[in-house]
Parts: sequence; C-alpha cells; structure tokens
Amino acid sequence: MKKEIADLSEGLESCVIMSASSQIPIKELVEKIKMMGGKEPVQLFDPAAVISSKHILAAYVNARLAFNERRNIAKTLGMEMLLFLSMQRKIDEALRIAGAKSEKDFVLFCGNARLYDRVSRYIIRSKRFRKDAAESKKSARMLGLESTDQGEIMERMAESRMLE
Repeated sequence: MKKEIADLSEGLESCVIMSASSQIPIKELVEKIKMMGGKEPVQLFDPAAVISSKHILAAYVNARLAFNERRNIAKTLGMEMLLFLSMQRKIDEALRIAGAKSEKDFVLFCGNARLYDRVSRYIIRSKRFRKDAAESKKSARMLGLESTDQGEIMERMAESRMLE
C-alpha cells in the first residue's frame, strides 16, 4: 500500500494549482473544461473550502488511489477529487461545499502544465494559490476540522469513505 501511494505521488510536481478567475460564467466554464476530456483531471474549487495546496494534492492522490482500486464513487477523477477534498460521499453535497461558486474567484487544479496551457485560454487572471494561516483555519472549520494539520486532513478523507 505504501509503495502504491508513493507511486501515485510521483508527478505531483507537474500539477498546477492556481487562484483564478474567468469572464465566462462558471457553469459554462465547467462545461467547456469537461469537453476537453483527457486522462488528467481539471477541477474548479471554491477557495473557501480549500485549506491549502497540500489539501488539494491529498485529494488528488486519494482520488487516483480510489480509481486504481476500483472503489471510486464518481465517474471522473476530477469529481472524485471534489469528493475527497470536501470529505463527502455524495456528489451533490461535495458540489455544494467545495464546488466553484463564481467565475470571479476559484481555485483551478490541472493534472499537468500542458493541460493548464489548454485551460488558460478561458482564464483572465491567475496566480499561484496561497492562503494565510487564518484563512486556512477558517476553511478547516468549515469542513468540520479542528486544525489545518495534514494528518488530520488525511484521516478525515479516509473516514469519509468508511462512513455510510
């Protein structure tokens, strides 16, 4: 299992995580991105639900592991990421909690830089995603966590799959 997680962690340095905005309404933007298809995911998150870049990367690794073990809930890797990031089992709940709400401010995840280059034509502003400690704590509380500790985040992601 540890080797499998290590294998899944390879290539994380090629992932792109940006704070972004677009002139395209968020629902239309999501549809345009869906049509790009491909093996690597693109996902848009509500910044209020994201604790840190590590939170997103943990969701990505967990989603890939779920697909590899055929225990995924969602049909796509991007949606599985959203489930893990929000620590939910139901897609509607995950979208309500962590899905991007506005084209004016969202967190963009792309599985690699080439994919980001394709998506970037729809983006009007982007910068590296960062949160200060106070914002991270607020996001953690929103997700029902007591801290921003990476171990607690990973534990809650795992628990979200064990609870019915």
